[in-house]
Amino acid sequence: LILLDSLLQEIKNMETFNRILEGDPVSFTNVRHPFERLVSAYYNQVQSSGKTFDQFVQSVLMTANTTQNKQTYFEMNQHWRPYNTYCAFCNINYKVISKMETFNDDKKRIMDLLGLEDEETRLMVETGNTIESTTRELFRN
Repeated sequence: LILLDSLLQEIKNMETFNRILEGDPVSFTNVRHPFERLVSAYYNQVQSSGKTFDQFVQSVLMTANTTQNKQTYFEMNQHWRPYNTYCAFCNINYKVISKMETFNDDKKRIMDLLGLEDEETRLMVETGNTIESTTRELFRN
C-alpha cells in the first residue's frame, strides 16, 4: 500500500498514468481476506491501546459509516481501509491478483512474468495458520 501511495504521488495526472498503462507493465496486487486484515491490524496496531477486538470493530464500522467520501474512505486508517480505494481494480488490468494465503505459490507466476529467477529477488509473505485460526475464533460469534 505504501509503495502504491508513493507511486501515485509521483503520477501527477491521468495522462502520465495512462502512458504507464500503455506500456503493458507487469502489474500485480496482493490481497487479504477483509476479516484477516482486521484481526492482523488489531493485533499489530490496536491491541496495546487496551481496546477489545469488539470495540475496535465497532470503531472501524462507525468510521466507515460516517466517512464523508465513500469512494476513498480517507478518514479510515490505511491498514483497514477497503482495498478498492487503493488499487484501482476497475482501472488497472492486473496480470496477477494474489491472495496473502497463497502468495508463496503465486510468487512463481509473478517472477516468471518479470523474467526473474526466484533466487534473485525475494518476495516473501508470511501469514501462517495462526491469523486464520484467530480470525475464525474472533468472528465465531
